[in-house]
Amino acid sequence: MIQVDWTDARVEAHVAGLSLWAGAASLAPLTGGLCNRSWVVTAAGRRYVARVGFDIPIHGIHQTSVQAAMAAAAGLGLAPALRHAEPNLTVVDFLDGGCMTSGDVIANMPAVVELLRALHGGGAAVAGTLGTFWPFQAIRRYVALGRARRSRLLDRLAEVERINTLLERAVRPFTPVFTHNDLVPQNLMFDGQRRVWLVDWDYGGFGHPMFDLAALGANADGGEADDRRVLELYAGRTDEAAWRDFLVFKLILSLREWLWGMAQELTSKLATEAVAASMGALYPGRERGYEGYTNLNGERFERSWRRYGGAFEGNP
Repeated sequence: MIQVDWTDARVEAHVAGLSLWAGAASLAPLTGGLCNRSWVVTAAGRRYVARVGFDIPIHGIHQTSVQAAMAAAAGLGLAPALRHAEPNLTVVDFLDGGCMTSGDVIANMPAVVELLRALHGGGAAVAGTLGTFWPFQAIRRYVALGRARRSRLLDRLAEVERINTLLERAVRPFTPVFTHNDLVPQNLMFDGQRRVWLVDWDYGGFGHPMFDLAALGANADGGEADDRRVLELYAGRTDEAAWRDFLVFKLILSLREWLWGMAQELTSKLATEAVAASMGALYPGRERGYEGYTNLNGERFERSWRRYGGAFEGNP
């Protein structure tokens, strides 16, 4: 079983030695992950992605849940086929069309929303243990960590806590569904025929469908018209109650991503060079470290809160 202190060379030797391969396997590092390490594996003329990840309690990441989500999504035809799973390691088919950009998400919104409709209706495909994803509780963990470690955001945490409570009170009763919970553009990928797939199931779980829908708007940096279009594609209409639900989760998503970056600044054990390479690939022009991710999402949250926050002030 792969251990957290293994070198890349030792991991590569372990992956190359899997009985899965027909013949010799060659590995090349794959940049882009901000919580795990991945390699492209070529064997018998086919390519795969080997992903190494470990439990990260501060983020609510547990590999048994991650693998249950991956298997269910693959079974639903929404994620690449899962070819191998063992503790801390999965192997899936390689997608050769590349990651989406923000513009791709907006241009392909009907296809992306259809994926989410299938995902949210696919909870019966889950076998084994799948966690619950509740962003408000994640923010509470991050606030406690930031205070304990005296984060550079320390002076902002009381206000974060206040807003988190305010928004949680605005959530109406709902039925939890199978959700992805990390719909940044790079977790939406094309294959060679431009079909769209969902990847990276670290946060997959049972949660609120609006968190996934709001992520499409927040992470694509679209405008209100794009946000309303997401709701119309998903539900066939937009009423004011649904729009208010959407705004709750758009705001909490940006707040959670901001605090996620802070938590990574304080706790991540990934090599600095690997993080810098991933940030450079995912967010060109931003600071090449977790600080860049934190600041990017802090700016997104501040813009959204200035625009919409007043609608939630004064909630009982």
